[in-house]
Amino acid sequence: MIHRNRVTIIDVARLAGVSKSTVANVLNSPLGVPIQDVTRKRVLEAVAELGYQKNALAAAFSSGRTNTIGILLPQHHQEATSRVYRQFGQELFTAVFDAACEADLRVTSIPNWERDASIEALNDRRVDGLILASIRSRETVAAIYASGIPCVEISSGFGDHLVHPDNEGGIRQAIEHLVGLGHRRIAYYRGPLGDYFASERRYNGFVDACQTYRLSPDECPVLLARVEVTAQLELPLGQRPTAVLTFNDSQASIVYDMAQALGLSVPDDLSVVGFDNSLIAELIRPGLTTIDNALADQARGAVARLMTLWKRDFAGLPVSEAGDQNTMTPLRIPTRLVVRQSTGRVPKGV
Repeated sequence: MIHRNRVTIIDVARLAGVSKSTVANVLNSPLGVPIQDVTRKRVLEAVAELGYQKNALAAAFSSGRTNTIGILLPQHHQEATSRVYRQFGQELFTAVFDAACEADLRVTSIPNWERDASIEALNDRRVDGLILASIRSRETVAAIYASGIPCVEISSGFGDHLVHPDNEGGIRQAIEHLVGLGHRRIAYYRGPLGDYFASERRYNGFVDACQTYRLSPDECPVLLARVEVTAQLELPLGQRPTAVLTFNDSQASIVYDMAQALGLSVPDDLSVVGFDNSLIAELIRPGLTTIDNALADQARGAVARLMTLWKRDFAGLPVSEAGDQNTMTPLRIPTRLVVRQSTGRVPKGV
């Protein structure tokens, strides 16, 4: 009887009656080549009988892979938004970490990379692929694609390998919810304009939803700055918005503060809806009605797409020649409305 702690891939190959390379291909099949079912069954039975456990470091040396995903986290330096993006980065890292664990992969974060960007620095990280998290620089994304490093974008749209939530659909759900409560004067706090994938799509979703429900553009303003939000909330009853939809949950918390400063109660005087279903939405009082952006599903989709790119590379094809580099359909993840206490019926007298 072989001691379990000393079982090697050679022992498995001998018991299964196959070559060592065949065992390696079976054990790495999520990233590798097709294996006949009969052969796979023999190898897996031998693995189970011997209690073999793959040595990740040895596998990396033999395959040339580290089985590690790098995450490029968003890096924005404006003091007003830095805490927001730190929180987003933490939540995204957790989602990708969980998805990677399900696929038996490791994850490393690469924060602040845009401060001193170089493809050589990324290569030095020794990762097999990258997840680009809400990166706003078109030049940065283009350089990474051009380098040949397998990469998938989450919530940005500059390249061809894209996973994102259904931004437009989420906004429509929010408007439908508010209209169902009787609201017709609904402001959208979009926030500062920028080259930002989600911003454009959520704005388009708002415009389309207003048209669908025949809401007047004059009564449903799009607001870019805090001063504009304050000006709207200072209007007399009957002129001011009865509801505010925000680009994200952080902006919703800002609207809470503005309303409180003006003596308005949420939701009695003003209904508020956020987007993302972040930790803020759960902790703020009253609890924030928001759109869940299905971050865990986005992460699983991104990991799966990276593995697809790796399969092509394993087969000996450069990613650029693997057959879908320029035609991979963006993966749109469904969103859902999470109703909490921040929304209610239109105030009396409106």
